[in-house]
Amino acid sequence: LVAAPEPPRQVAYDVQAGAILHFDMYRAMAGSAVDMHTLEDDDLADLGGVIKYMHTEILTESFADPLRTTRKYGIDVVTRHRFKIRNTDKLLKSKETTAFGEFGQFVTYDWGQATNPAQMKLFEDYGDFVGVQSSCADLHCDVRWPSTLPYAWFSAGNWCPNLTWDKKGTKQSPSAGCIKDTQGHVVSGGLCLNGFDAANFVPSVDPSGSPGCVYSYGKAQVVRLDDLVGITQQDCVGRKCENWLHFRHNCTDSRLKRKFTTTGQIVDVDYCVEFDIHPTCGTCEDAACQALLKSGQEVYLGLPFWSGRCDRQANLRRMEEVAAAFGIPGALTSHMTVEQSMLDAAASCPRSKGTSFSCAPEIAGMAGPYCSRLWNGACQGCWIPGVVNGPDPAFRPWCPLDMFRSPAYSDRRDFPVMKCKTKRASDGCCLYAGDCEGSSDPHEAPLNDDGYALVAARRSSADMEVFLRRAASGRPALSNADAVKWASYFAWEHSPVSRSLEDVLGELNQLADMRGPIILKSSGIATSAQQSGASTTHGGCYELAVSFLPLDMSGTVGSIEGSAEACQKRCASQTGCRHFSFMQTAGIASGMCHLHDLFAIPQLGSVGFVSGPYACWEDIDDTRNLIDKGHKTFVSPEFACMEWGVLYSPAMPGSEQMISMADGSNEQAVLQCQRRCQSTPNCEQFVFSVSTRMCSLVGKGATKMLNVIGSIAGAGSCGKNQKQAFYRLFNDAQPSVPQHPDTSRVVMSLSAACVLAASTAALLTVWRVRPRSSSRTLKASNAEGIEEAETARELLSEPPDQAEA
Repeated sequence: LVAAPEPPRQVAYDVQAGAILHFDMYRAMAGSAVDMHTLEDDDLADLGGVIKYMHTEILTESFADPLRTTRKYGIDVVTRHRFKIRNTDKLLKSKETTAFGEFGQFVTYDWGQATNPAQMKLFEDYGDFVGVQSSCADLHCDVRWPSTLPYAWFSAGNWCPNLTWDKKGTKQSPSAGCIKDTQGHVVSGGLCLNGFDAANFVPSVDPSGSPGCVYSYGKAQVVRLDDLVGITQQDCVGRKCENWLHFRHNCTDSRLKRKFTTTGQIVDVDYCVEFDIHPTCGTCEDAACQALLKSGQEVYLGLPFWSGRCDRQANLRRMEEVAAAFGIPGALTSHMTVEQSMLDAAASCPRSKGTSFSCAPEIAGMAGPYCSRLWNGACQGCWIPGVVNGPDPAFRPWCPLDMFRSPAYSDRRDFPVMKCKTKRASDGCCLYAGDCEGSSDPHEAPLNDDGYALVAARRSSADMEVFLRRAASGRPALSNADAVKWASYFAWEHSPVSRSLEDVLGELNQLADMRGPIILKSSGIATSAQQSGASTTHGGCYELAVSFLPLDMSGTVGSIEGSAEACQKRCASQTGCRHFSFMQTAGIASGMCHLHDLFAIPQLGSVGFVSGPYACWEDIDDTRNLIDKGHKTFVSPEFACMEWGVLYSPAMPGSEQMISMADGSNEQAVLQCQRRCQSTPNCEQFVFSVSTRMCSLVGKGATKMLNVIGSIAGAGSCGKNQKQAFYRLFNDAQPSVPQHPDTSRVVMSLSAACVLAASTAALLTVWRVRPRSSSRTLKASNAEGIEEAETARELLSEPPDQAEA
């Protein structure tokens, strides 16, 4: 950079209102729920945020129930949604609310309700906005998950934000209790009309920036965690593992059958572990954890993908692997975690000194703050290291090396050349002006920290490999070509490096010693929501290769129907039916139809079967008090913490009580049993037997048994966080119509054919003809007991228990 002859000047910039921001947001969730509700009154994350969430909140084995059948909350996919965002001019020009230049304050939503009462005035004044919250000030992020890059959380919605989802009403007929803006209008949320584009990843609707239309988003891209982390590459008794549960019970690698105790000892277990961490390193910055990491003892157990939670570089590798899985160009080749096309199309970062987040230093020539969109597409603050005018040391993250060549910062009158403390490359400052001492030629650069910083600033993996081979001469790790390749790549950054050459050589040795591939070959494995269901969900409503047991609900037998759709209609006309299973012989149009009540247990891997609910979500008249417990099991939120097919034993002495048929349906009896547990001292769980209607109460230390047909169990009450893990938001937008499977292409196994033959024989013996009525008329009977949800809905504040979908 060449210093301008004119003296520096102070310029007051205006916030750049009017530009539409394209932005990617991520979630970790159950694959069966992808795109099944609108993203409104929700909290989401950028790429780093979602990986951190999974790594710290979902996976740790030593804190989890060993008998669980899913990851926590049923999470099996990561989703990526493309948003278009244009917050209102009123918000963008306000001093109190603007963060990152283009966003409002972050709003924490719980069950659709904003949890901070102090923000109610904000909704009244500014209404609808997309908010942001950074957790990485000065890159001091979560002490459990250090990062080289900043990450953030986002909030979207503000539709009647003062009430929970079940209390809001609809946008056409909102609750009288919904908060109103200063004009007396109900705060209706920022999602534009038809703002969810179910057909395209990039939404077709452009937000206007007016109240009621500040964002839109497209259909999800989905990455299955089992593919991403290598579960489907593990051996499960002579074949590849199919999913998390298959891996857990059948993987053959004995090194994966270990976990930590609460005291840090490693014990053998009879199941396979995805990830565990030594309890001493619950806080990575703790001195005891740092000593343990340096000791060479095992700190991480499980799959190699998750190893190194306390390692900034390992977390960076994970971020880029996920970006590559979503097909982001430049991931794993040029450190891109945001599409370059999005960055190129984005407006320059707003730099107003009057807002709560500035992208221009208060005094020209200071180290910052400046702003860059590089890390997630938002205007993230950054600093220049080693500047005379300080602050010293500079805050982090450090700005990209080419930032002063960008249009926003290219005018030397506004942004004069900064005075650097030294010309040493390892101090960082001189790299921005390109006047550091020494040569950056990888064949000649000195083999020290300055030489490393000079070569890293070239941002070339090939150049870095030349340099590292010189620096690591004679080390055994050089014989591992893959380790050299990836150590060279991760040794450079878009900003000045903050590591020493010795740190990089240590990473080279670490990668050379790594078990399994350093980078899994998972690039571009993202699919659409319709393709990605963890249990082969098809079309958002039907599921292939899934059936339910018992095969027929009480009072019914299998019938021959012409299609899966006809079988679903039969279920809709049968009181108490919640699911159907349709088994069809290849080449024959008709098949055997079986009906199931609420308490049937899904059976994955049922080749030849197609199953589904009594009605698809978008065909149910009123979904406001329904959630999906998985496999389209639509129930009241009071069932959120209950476990199907689970029995706890022994029962508390004298606690067993049969619930009379006069007390209502089985569903009502389950809720009555739950209330008994809630009101009984020392009751930890209730167990309800469907066949006998026996309600048993269980205390601490009971044994948990799985796959018990006709049994349902749960805690005395379901907290709001447990409910939110399975919520379905009633949808005012126009949903996409699910495409039902082409059942003529389903291939039936030999065992399925035997079941069909037996069912057909039973059908010929007992034939019952039932009158049919419309599915719309009978939806009320299928929602039996749901009306109790209003009176029984306590929104508790305790932390979520281990939820199993």
